[in-house]
Amino acid sequence: MDFPCDFNPYPLRYLIKLAFRRSLYCVVYTHSSHLHDRFYHAYDNYMTYAFPHDELKPLTKSFTNSLSELGNLKCNIRVLGGLVSAHILATDSTNRLTKGTYSNQLLVLAEELGRRFLPAFDTPTGLPYAWINLKHGVMENEITETSTSGCGSLILEMGALSRLTGDPRFESAALRALRKLWSMRSSLNLVGTTLDVETGEWIEFSSGIGAGVDSFYEYLVKAHILFGRDEFWRMFQPGYTAVQKYFRHGPWYHEADMRTGRATYWQLTSLQAFWPGLQVYISKS
Repeated sequence: MDFPCDFNPYPLRYLIKLAFRRSLYCVVYTHSSHLHDRFYHAYDNYMTYAFPHDELKPLTKSFTNSLSELGNLKCNIRVLGGLVSAHILATDSTNRLTKGTYSNQLLVLAEELGRRFLPAFDTPTGLPYAWINLKHGVMENEITETSTSGCGSLILEMGALSRLTGDPRFESAALRALRKLWSMRSSLNLVGTTLDVETGEWIEFSSGIGAGVDSFYEYLVKAHILFGRDEFWRMFQPGYTAVQKYFRHGPWYHEADMRTGRATYWQLTSLQAFWPGLQVYISKS
């Protein structure tokens, strides 16, 4: 895979700063001093009683090592995404975060984390396992079930990592998984919620825009914005049209069977709340 030598991370900076402004708004309007105190209460106690272990047990002021495996999706969007985003902000000459000495330390950490992710993609389908041990890789007899979001919400962080490091393996792995996932859509252009990464077969056919699927649609739009590839938009357009046709009921959205389009669960969940924001992105694309 060839990467342009003049890769411009400006679209990613835009997305980062948009998210930052939203977070800042929440802080300002929910009494920032209280949030500051709560954050440091948790952080300081973890550092005092639990660091470097996995979790603090607050009642006993002890610790537990419970995270032998990490979820690929959450670790990607929070840890890898945080490292890549912080690196881009730290090297952005237009903001005040450039003061001091910075020698790409965050990018080095992100690249190391990305390398530790790669064994999760070593499946017959290219769809990644949901869980991985960062020290030992995929564990023996690892479960093969994962979510649509877990396979289709990796391209932003891993794609950006490839562009920044020049190592194409990260974007190639995420892109292969995304393409495989899209190839599994039904004749209605709908995807399911959970699947088997080894067989490439759907497990849960009921689907919607909430848990297990939500960020799949979000990442297609944002990947189109960030990388400028029409391929992502060509995936999103028919998927969006299908969502509006089969999931929408007036101003609300329910779940439906990906094979028939028939409604399955008539419920509104909090994870659907991103959809109006996604529609705003579409209007500007």
